[in-house]
Amino acid sequence: MDGSASNDGAHLLGEACQALLLARLARAGEAHGVGDDGRPRYGCDHGPAEMNARQMLAVATRGGARVLGRSDIGQLSPGVDAAIAIYDMNTVVNGRIVAREGRLTTRDPGVLIERHNRLARRLAAG
Repeated sequence: MDGSASNDGAHLLGEACQALLLARLARAGEAHGVGDDGRPRYGCDHGPAEMNARQMLAVATRGGARVLGRSDIGQLSPGVDAAIAIYDMNTVVNGRIVAREGRLTTRDPGVLIERHNRLARRLAAG
């Protein structure tokens, strides 16, 4: 949702949960009612009206695609590109298995790692 720089695990559900919690935290400094002692009450829980799970799912899927200016991703519908990861089994992108039992099937990982290391050394050297 906010990019791989701060989401190294690429865990959509974890990011969505965090966004739900942050929506509540954003108003934690606002008073929401008065206690029995007559003083304002503060806290993170203004209730589920801050953002519900359906709204967060829309943000995480179609909303993310919309931010990228894309209508061909972000939903499971006919004619829309999809990637499905079934961990410890297969990763399927557009109907093609690209990883099987945790191993890339489309390219030689050794070649990719060597290229990555070469580019990383060049970047580090300035």
